[in-house]
Amino acid sequence: MGFAEKIIVDSQNAVPFEGVSFLEASLVEPMGVALDLSYTVKPELNDDVLVVGLGPIGLMAIQIAKVMGARRVFAANHSRSKIRIDVAKQLGVDEVIEVDKTPISSYRFPRGGVDKALVTAPPYVIPEVLRVMNYGGVVGFIDIDYGEGRFITFDANTFHFNKLQLRASHAVPALYFPICIDMIKSGTVNVKPLITDTFTLEDIEIMMKRAEKEKDRVIKAVMIGRN
Repeated sequence: MGFAEKIIVDSQNAVPFEGVSFLEASLVEPMGVALDLSYTVKPELNDDVLVVGLGPIGLMAIQIAKVMGARRVFAANHSRSKIRIDVAKQLGVDEVIEVDKTPISSYRFPRGGVDKALVTAPPYVIPEVLRVMNYGGVVGFIDIDYGEGRFITFDANTFHFNKLQLRASHAVPALYFPICIDMIKSGTVNVKPLITDTFTLEDIEIMMKRAEKEKDRVIKAVMIGRN
């Protein structure tokens, strides 16, 4: 990866593809992260699943969880990101919890809680997610933080007696590029709604600032070459 019009890579690191557009193929890196997180948590047939965070990774994780057999998929996100909530519903999520209005721990899940959770938000949300896990539940997470934000605390006794698991996903996304391309090509995962913006190398500063300021409008911006 690099912000340049052309780069040189070793042939063993180049993954050929056909049948999908360059725009769609550009999302295989975050999709590889979503896939690794899904493999780490292993949603199974009839599981109720919670996905926390509706960035590109979370939006792809929703689709992967459904393909893996989830009974219901819930998502949690701040209400200000309306476009992400709309896309999540378009992609088949059963319900979106707007965390600034209803804390995850206050939401009434049909089964009392969820069986699996995929956290793509900062670590501070993990203790609250643990509170809504059903017996034997598994929580996977990928995000990190620095300073005090990297530390969390939770009730170890509740964790123990509910036989919960907390698993870290530290992806090497390139390992999954071929399968990700195949999943996009087959329509198993739809990445098109995630691409909200394109820009050229010359406009990278403008796009970076816009993505930061307009989180309610931007999901994924893809840099393209000049015509």
